[in-house]
Amino acid sequence: MAGHIPLFSLRLGAGRLIGRQALRDLWSRACASTDVAVGATPIDPAGGGNEFIYTLSGQQDMLDLGGVEGRLRILVGERVPGSRVTLTRLI
Repeated sequence: MAGHIPLFSLRLGAGRLIGRQALRDLWSRACASTDVAVGATPIDPAGGGNEFIYTLSGQQDMLDLGGVEGRLRILVGERVPGSRVTLTRLI
């Protein structure tokens, strides 16, 4: 899984969380590839860590990022009801 680059960042809103494995599964489904990775960074670690910025990484040559973005928004919204999905394309 070498050669991954960050492709999207994701925020769900305060108090809305998703586990790394669950997010990786959704990310994999959205881009139809198992060659993906996720990371999570607390936005305010001193404040209790109830909000994260998630980083979604994959191969640089991933095709159809617009379609992947749309599918990911739907999948995350279904998985974390009530979340305020902020998905930012990094490339």
